[in-house]
Amino acid sequence: MMKYDRIKEYINHWNDFMVKWIEDPEEVFKNDLLSIKHSGQIDTQLKCNYLPQPYLGDPSNCSAVTLNLNPGKLIESRMHPNGYFIKELKNSKDYFEYAKDFPQLKKNSTFWKNQINWINRLVEHENGEKNLPFAIEICHWHSIRWKNFKLDNELLDYFEKMVFGVIVNVIETSRLKTVLSIGSQYAKLYEKLGFKRLLEISHKNCSEFSLDYPLNKINKPSNRTYSLWQSRTGTKYLNTYTVSNKPPSKEWLEIDKYIIDFDR
Repeated sequence: MMKYDRIKEYINHWNDFMVKWIEDPEEVFKNDLLSIKHSGQIDTQLKCNYLPQPYLGDPSNCSAVTLNLNPGKLIESRMHPNGYFIKELKNSKDYFEYAKDFPQLKKNSTFWKNQINWINRLVEHENGEKNLPFAIEICHWHSIRWKNFKLDNELLDYFEKMVFGVIVNVIETSRLKTVLSIGSQYAKLYEKLGFKRLLEISHKNCSEFSLDYPLNKINKPSNRTYSLWQSRTGTKYLNTYTVSNKPPSKEWLEIDKYIIDFDR
């Protein structure tokens, strides 16, 4: 399938999914593979009544691709049937039109502002024009805290098709050619999918690469870990994490770019 057709198929899938979810969240949830496969309890349980979020941004026009575990906080504005974002979706032509301009930015989302600021430091924008990233989720359902899936073949096939099979097409037109992810949980998934770890850097070995790690409040190298992975299709993934799992600040730009430009 050609790139355009694959992206169009992906967009159409989620447009149809959201129409059905608006009509009956519980029915859609109980028949969804990810809800069936997930075994979270209490705060890690997936929630059917909060607006699913498979992606944000325009897959055909983006600055970078970010891979995320699942959507953000359980807040009233996401809750069916009358939350602010539900109304925004209902007032849009379809989910794609709703999602392409990052509706969360209208609510001053600190999370997405920090993510986008990080990306804008990494991306060379033409004529000063800054387009938005494409943010794709591993799991489209909300939860208070993340719990990893037990990765059986059925789930891996799903992720290959609905997440990584989409990324390999989107990255072709993305300005940044390396996918970005934040969190220690990705290593297990990348390994299960047959990704190759090309590089790992932390405060323990940064001197081997002649890199100066930013210092923390007690004047010691910060405890942030980076790794660079390559999928079986050749797409590269930069993963980073620290205690708070916030995106790197501008002090990390030299290391960010070193990893993005790393060639092996």
